[in-house]
Amino acid sequence: FYVQAVISAGVFAIFPEALGEHSTTLIRKLACCLVCKVYRKKALDIELSNEISDIKTIVLGVTSLRHLFDLSQSGSLEWAVRREAITASATIALAINGEQVGIYVTKGGIEILIEALAIKIDYHLVLLVLTALEKILMIAQGNGKVYGLIVYQAGGVEMIEHLANHGNESVSAKAEGIFQQFFNSD
Repeated sequence: FYVQAVISAGVFAIFPEALGEHSTTLIRKLACCLVCKVYRKKALDIELSNEISDIKTIVLGVTSLRHLFDLSQSGSLEWAVRREAITASATIALAINGEQVGIYVTKGGIEILIEALAIKIDYHLVLLVLTALEKILMIAQGNGKVYGLIVYQAGGVEMIEHLANHGNESVSAKAEGIFQQFFNSD
């Protein structure tokens, strides 16, 4: 219910500012949570479908996506905000289509996901990020694009290989699967 109320109130008209440096920690965290809700859409009523489309366009816009990615980087603010920003970044990657993946990648989305793979304390988040990265690579492969070089240059192949030996079985299986499907040269 609150998501619908927030959307109806027009909060996304000021979304880039909500993620910006002059916003409070709480506002930034809530803005990232709202992005997750919008991209998951399950919690939203059908009557908001046009608004959701408009909101997704705003979020994929240059300013909003850049702010979101900035919050996802190591050293940014508190862990709670960074975690929500990473979750939002991965959730967007899981929900976008082929054309939108190009925008996401151009704005630095793969690099953000690769950096997030270094988080060792939250295996749920690492699994979400691996799943998002896998989806981007699958869409790229289906569209004849190769984003593997970006992953390689960002140190992602080494990270994925390392995560194949992770203590969590789900993380290690996902990492091994990604490595075998996209980076195994045997």
